[in-house]
Amino acid sequence: MNKPAMLALLLTPAALFADPQVERVIVRQQWPWSSDVKVEYALSGVDASHPVNISVRAFNGDTELDSAALASAITGRLNLITSPVGSFMIDPVAAFGTSEVALGNFRVRLLLSDAMEDILYKIVDLDPPYTITNVKRKDFYNGTYQDFVTSYSDIYSTFTTSLPDVLIWRGVTNDIYKTDKMVFRRIPAAGKSFNFQNNTNKVVTFTKDFYIGVFEVTQSQQAKFYSRESWETNALYAAKRPATRLSIATLRGSGTWPDNQTHTDCQDYDCLAGNMQKATGLRIDLPTEAMWEYACRAGTTNTLYGGTDNPVNSANLWFSKLLYRGRYVNRADKAYNNDASTRNSNLSDCTAAVGTYLPNAFGLYDMLGNALELCLDRWSNSPSGGTDPVGTTSTDSTAKNYCVGRGGSANTTFGGVNVGARVQKMRSFSDSYVDNGGRLCIWIGDNDDGEL
Repeated sequence: MNKPAMLALLLTPAALFADPQVERVIVRQQWPWSSDVKVEYALSGVDASHPVNISVRAFNGDTELDSAALASAITGRLNLITSPVGSFMIDPVAAFGTSEVALGNFRVRLLLSDAMEDILYKIVDLDPPYTITNVKRKDFYNGTYQDFVTSYSDIYSTFTTSLPDVLIWRGVTNDIYKTDKMVFRRIPAAGKSFNFQNNTNKVVTFTKDFYIGVFEVTQSQQAKFYSRESWETNALYAAKRPATRLSIATLRGSGTWPDNQTHTDCQDYDCLAGNMQKATGLRIDLPTEAMWEYACRAGTTNTLYGGTDNPVNSANLWFSKLLYRGRYVNRADKAYNNDASTRNSNLSDCTAAVGTYLPNAFGLYDMLGNALELCLDRWSNSPSGGTDPVGTTSTDSTAKNYCVGRGGSANTTFGGVNVGARVQKMRSFSDSYVDNGGRLCIWIGDNDDGEL
C-alpha cells in the first residue's frame, strides 16, 4: 500500500449479445494512501436504444470474492448504460478487508446484460390457474403496457428522487389490478445500504432484491384467499379499499414468528400469505420494516417520499395539509370512522381506494397515510440494523406479542404520517386495531425469482 499499484485486468466479451461487448477495462488503484480502485471501461454496440446493465465479479488472484460484499463497495452507475465509455469506483478493502484480499491481486470481470430484459413488475392472477406474468422494461417501450413515465417530476412537478432509474407504471391503477390481480414491483436492493430515518446509527445492507406490492392488499383481493368481515357492506366501496382489521396471525399464520427465514412455514396455516403461497407457488410474505422503509423512501431521505419533509413550523402546516392531502396523507386529519353506514355513504372519511393518490419513485401507491402496514419484525424500541435484518430475536413478552406497523393510517394525525414513523401493534387479532392493513412481498431466493 506504500506505492501506486496497477491492478490486473480481465476482459470478458458479453456472451448474451451479438453486438454489445466489453472492449477494454482498466483497473487501477487511485492513490498509495487510498484503497479506492477506479474501473474504466469501453463498450461497443451500446447506445440509447440498446442500454445494458453491467455486473461485476471480483477476484483475489483466481479466487472469486463474495458478490454481496462487493456490491456494497461500488459507487457509480451500472444500470441502463447507454454510453460506450464510463467508469465506477470500488473499495475492495472496505468490502473484503485486507486479510481477505491482496490489493495487488485484485481483478475484476465485467459482464453485460440487456437492460430491456429487466423484470420490473410481476402480475399475479388471483383466480385459477393463478398465472404469473413478468413485465419487462421492453414491454413498456414496445407498447404492451401503456401510460408510464421515466421522470419522477412527471408525477408532480416538485417531486424529486436520487434513484438513477425511474420507470413508474401509471396504468397500474386500472381497477383489475386492485381486485382480480395483484401487482408487485421489483425493488433493486441487492448491495444497497441505508440508515433508518429516525436512527442514524442503524445501517441496513441488503443482499438481494425483492418485490413489494404496488398497493396495499384490498378487501376484494383478501376475500379470494382469506375470509374476513369487512367494515363495508357496499361492494362498490369495499372492493378497492385496503383490507383492514388484519394481524400477523391473519396475514401469515399463528406459527413461529418471525424466526423462520424460509418464509414457507405460513403455508401450514390458514392465513392470507400462506394461502397465496400455496396457490401461486411464490414466496409471498410480509416485508421487514427495513424492506418497507427502503421501498417507501425510493431514493429520498426526507420524511415524505416526494422529497420534502413534514413541516415543524405550525405556521406552514395549513399549506402542507393542502398540498399533501390527497397525495400523502389521505384522511390523516379526520377521525377514523367505524360506523359502517357512514363508511358506505361517504368516501371522504376513512381509507381511500388504493391507488387514489400519487406514487413514490418506485411506483408504489399509498405507502403513507391510508391503512397502517404491518411488517414481519417483532417489536423493539428501535429498528434493527445489519445485513437483511428481521428485527429483534428477544423473547420477552413485548417482542413475542407485538409487531411493527409502518406508514401511519387514516387514523393518524398529519405529523405522524412519515417515512420514519413506527408503531407497536399486537400480533394477534384485536377489534380495536381497525386501521391495520398490509402490503405483501415476494422474497427472492439465491437461485430463483421468488418461486418456492
